[in-house]
Amino acid sequence: MQLYNMNAQSIMVDARIVDAETHESLPNATICVDADRNYIANMEGDFCVEVEQQEVLTVSYVGYKPVHIKAENVKSVIMLSPYAVELNDVQVLPLKNILEKITSRIKTEIAIHKREESNFYYRQTTQNNGECCEYIEAILNGYSEVALRQPSVVTGRYGALKITDTKKYSYVGNYYDMSCLSPYAPHKPKKKSIILPMMPDSEKLYQVDYDILSDKANNNTIYKIAFSPRSKVKSAIIKGVIYVDADSYKILKYEGEVLNDNVINVSNERFPLKQSFLVTYTYNRGFMEVQSVATKASYLQHDISVAVNSTLMNVGKKYHNGKKKLKWDSNLKNKISSAGYDSKFWKDNTIIKRTPMEEQVVRMFEKDNVFSNMTE
Repeated sequence: MQLYNMNAQSIMVDARIVDAETHESLPNATICVDADRNYIANMEGDFCVEVEQQEVLTVSYVGYKPVHIKAENVKSVIMLSPYAVELNDVQVLPLKNILEKITSRIKTEIAIHKREESNFYYRQTTQNNGECCEYIEAILNGYSEVALRQPSVVTGRYGALKITDTKKYSYVGNYYDMSCLSPYAPHKPKKKSIILPMMPDSEKLYQVDYDILSDKANNNTIYKIAFSPRSKVKSAIIKGVIYVDADSYKILKYEGEVLNDNVINVSNERFPLKQSFLVTYTYNRGFMEVQSVATKASYLQHDISVAVNSTLMNVGKKYHNGKKKLKWDSNLKNKISSAGYDSKFWKDNTIIKRTPMEEQVVRMFEKDNVFSNMTE
């Protein structure tokens, strides 16, 4: 761990969160200091927070046993142990009953909280053949219950390398829409929309099974419900897992991949698209609310291999409401450009620790004034 002395009481804690058994990093793990200070790790499991030496950090990840560590005792690597998988002889409800209870809870919360808003920090990188050619940071405002909905731009910055005679780039200006992915919908999917695990008649399209995970020391039990598309499904559909608290039927985490999807470029060409996602939820305000979203996507466009990564984090009602409404096909660059660029804001609001690649790109784009010239 790196400790940076801020003053006599404060230190900067810089560490990585990993699985204690596999040593693989745990992206978007949660770091809680108190009710008003919650943070998430980046896609490599790294985080950096300023705290007082005697404060206690609670580090958690759905399906893993949380740890509580005094700030001055944090090591460079924090290891979390996964819950144990229970044997099949444990007495539980039938799967159908579990799904009904989850759906009933969601419907009740939607009826009460569907207009609850929050601000979200959004970061995106686009790489072409391993070179980062596009970097986006933005503060969004939107409805936060179940999934991010009807987002708008509060402020942001967009940077992209320019296309030249020798360098061609593929940009992905509307990828933020992937951060709006939900596990539930009250209606059947519209044409061309993604089929979700929990929507009317979804049992006809999915094979569903589940395991029981437990942390007996803390008396916690989780249902790990796996949704696998039936072979006949050719539309875009989710293959994933939903983690649910066995006592309250709260959805805690939603992760998986989107199958049978494609990307369409400006020439209306289609390319097969691989996408994976991880969504975590918080109930700090008394309802199911998006806490964080991490996504990865890749496709091959002729001779360009494109990789897109994004991170979204709920930062509460910290900033003003946005005025630049986004649709599923909106170009985020244009919305950010018209909202204006404030370099000081982004200097003071890193929000989530950058990966080494992100840090390198930001420094280069700031040095070359790429962000401030984005309207050109």
